[in-house]
Amino acid sequence: MTKKSNTYVKYKNRYYPYYLESLDSEGSIDITIPELDFKAGYILEDLPEFLEDFENILETHMQLNAEENKQKTICRFRISITEKEIIEKKANDKGFKNTSEFLRHVALNN
Repeated sequence: MTKKSNTYVKYKNRYYPYYLESLDSEGSIDITIPELDFKAGYILEDLPEFLEDFENILETHMQLNAEENKQKTICRFRISITEKEIIEKKANDKGFKNTSEFLRHVALNN
């Protein structure tokens, strides 16, 4: 597998490095743009077309990711009034907009 770097694509007036990784001897490659959480498989001969239409391809990718990452599920649980007050105070003290944001942060980052 080979990685090439020092190549950039322009998206929304910023330049992002992209990496090509050879997957096999038949010309399959992965194109990765880490800063944009983008990874896609292509045939090497299609690379010029990808680069030509990159902004549209990435815009579609970003829209799909945004849709997948929307918070659609509700998580409910019971707590006492005292526990609720403690959670609200901690959330407020740490600068969170609401308790949901605070609890999500604590659960996913600890």
